[in-house]
Amino acid sequence: QKYKDYINSSNRQFEVQAIINNFIYGSDEVVEFTVEDMLTGGDELTLGTVIPAKLSIKIKTTSAIPANAKIVPELRLNGAQGYTEWIPMGEFHVDSRQYQNGIWTFSCVDKLITTEQPYVSNLTYPVAMSEVFEEILEILDIESGVVINSAFQIPYKDESISIRDMLSCIASAHGANVKMNREGELIFIPLSPSSPVATITASNYIRAEQTNPQKSYTKLEVIHNAEGETLSRGTGSEDNTLKFENRFMFIEQNQLNYAFSIMNGFSYVPYSMTWTGRPDLDVGDAIKIVLQDATEITSIVAVNKLSFKGGVLQQSSAPSKSEQQSEFQFQGSISKQIAQRLVKDHVYNGVSFGPDYGVRVEDSAKYMRLEMNALDGYKMYLSDDAGNSWEAVFYIIVEDGKPRLYLGGNAEFQGLVKASEFLGGKIEIVKDGGLERYIIDETEGFRCQRRDSPEDPWEDAIWMQDGSANFTGVITGGIIRTAASGARIEISNNQIKTYNSAEQLQGFATNNEGQQYGDVHVYDGDVVVFEIYNNFFGDGVSLRPANGAGLSIGANGHNTRFYGNVADYIWHGTQAQAEAKTDWIDGQYADIEGSKASIGDVINFSLPENVDGSTLTFQECGNRFNEIGYLCNLLTNRLNVIINYLTETTEEMEVDPNL
Repeated sequence: QKYKDYINSSNRQFEVQAIINNFIYGSDEVVEFTVEDMLTGGDELTLGTVIPAKLSIKIKTTSAIPANAKIVPELRLNGAQGYTEWIPMGEFHVDSRQYQNGIWTFSCVDKLITTEQPYVSNLTYPVAMSEVFEEILEILDIESGVVINSAFQIPYKDESISIRDMLSCIASAHGANVKMNREGELIFIPLSPSSPVATITASNYIRAEQTNPQKSYTKLEVIHNAEGETLSRGTGSEDNTLKFENRFMFIEQNQLNYAFSIMNGFSYVPYSMTWTGRPDLDVGDAIKIVLQDATEITSIVAVNKLSFKGGVLQQSSAPSKSEQQSEFQFQGSISKQIAQRLVKDHVYNGVSFGPDYGVRVEDSAKYMRLEMNALDGYKMYLSDDAGNSWEAVFYIIVEDGKPRLYLGGNAEFQGLVKASEFLGGKIEIVKDGGLERYIIDETEGFRCQRRDSPEDPWEDAIWMQDGSANFTGVITGGIIRTAASGARIEISNNQIKTYNSAEQLQGFATNNEGQQYGDVHVYDGDVVVFEIYNNFFGDGVSLRPANGAGLSIGANGHNTRFYGNVADYIWHGTQAQAEAKTDWIDGQYADIEGSKASIGDVINFSLPENVDGSTLTFQECGNRFNEIGYLCNLLTNRLNVIINYLTETTEEMEVDPNL
């Protein structure tokens, strides 16, 4: 009683909650929701519809909502006498979701969506219709209190029928349509005369209008085969005829008789209304509407959309074609011609349509087939055996809310192809001439290949293997760096350079700029400190310190040797060659082959000139000191020979005392 007192109040107050997998989200978390439900998806009522209800709900939460979670939105009213009971708006399951600004939006459907699957029956036919119904409920894991007419049967097994189509045949045999109730149970809603359960006045609606004259059904017509052949019961014009499909009624005409007995005399007034709403009303309920001019019309809730966002707003309607549309068979628009002429599964110049596959286009040789439907999207099939087996080679489907294109064979694209992601497969690009190609393959990785002629096998030129890049042939142009910045080696612009972490040249670098081909520099903090200078014209190279830097050759504890002539300073040769040499340079050193001192040799050192105190230049003094140093080195070498000789003799005497 509290609900009846509150529902028509001008200041009614709603409270909302959503139960998601048995967890309750309250008014602070449920932002808004909309429930859409209908008995018909077209502009005429019919029998045997199986249309899932939809829910869109926004919830402010950080909780993880599982995939395919069950959501039950509920409303209740509050007033002077306290709260009413919660009114469930149906049971729905999450189909997709979006997240924005801390709010999740869930798009959901009820369990009738699961009827869109092939009906694989284990029963033996013909079989009682009740057994088929029970088998379907078990497959779908749905409960139902519907009682099936015990006299009805399914006469044969249809291997191609879906669960949805089988339920449609069962429901239409009972003069009804299929829905899910608020508790998640499957129910039948018959189209039969009934009394209104609610009266809606001008104070309840924002806009209400009658859209067509009253519709009364006195004739029932069933299309029972692919050729469009029909059976009918009752009499009346096209406007008074209720049409539907049922493939079994040609055999089981008692079902047609029963359905006619249920709907005969059913009438309603087509309308469209936006109003404050009644959350307790269901599609199929009969209602009375008092129009602005006080006219009363009786109709049904055939299409219903209830939205909650703090308050409730409802849009309800019952559609119909006008009598002129029903009777005047004008051959006008393409859509009307199709509606008047197309028959299920009939082939029109290679094109057919049917409930199992949608729209199909097939060539006469049964080599190629195209199919389009809401479940599988767009698919192209090829057959190599006159249509006995088909393979999908091209199709577009929707996965996770995104369209996806699949290619099962070769494809040629012209113009620009854009993509954000490629997953799997192989991409191969062959350059004009057929001598170069580029491959991206999920197993072989990235490869650039070449060959000398179109008849030769392909050879790898650049490829990735075990995380490393491999190259063969010639690499021309560009920049090669061991690091993007900082300490690195860089090859570019005909140069090789090394850098330190401060982005300064450090160590080895070539100098091939201008006419300096062949020079090598050594840098210290961007400053050249040593050069290997190419003298050109067969004159060898020069080793040159630079920018005030020193040059040291050799290391303590290690021998440093020179071979051949050290030009302009140390001459190397035999004693005879030295005696014959006439182009000596003043102060030049000579290394005489075989000139070894022995024990007992007398070593004579000639004194440098000008030791008598005559004036010497700084350069001459330097030369004399160099000569003295050289002679000291010779003396040291001779003394080392003597020491080595004495050491060996002493060791031998310790072994042989007779020496």
